[in-house]
Amino acid sequence: MAKRKPSKPIESYAHTDKDRANNPPVGLVTAEGDPDLPEKTYSHSAKTPPPVNFGRML
Repeated sequence: MAKRKPSKPIESYAHTDKDRANNPPVGLVTAEGDPDLPEKTYSHSAKTPPPVNFGRML
């Protein structure tokens, strides 16, 4: 078995001088201002296999 190398201490990076460009401020979106979308309905079910049509050209 291969010998393990001695592990180095892991350093933590904290970028306190940087701002996140795409981080919205807290409270920008509320539950009243962001309504739920209606549930989508599909004409097929992913749980059932498709019908087999032998001898029929689509």
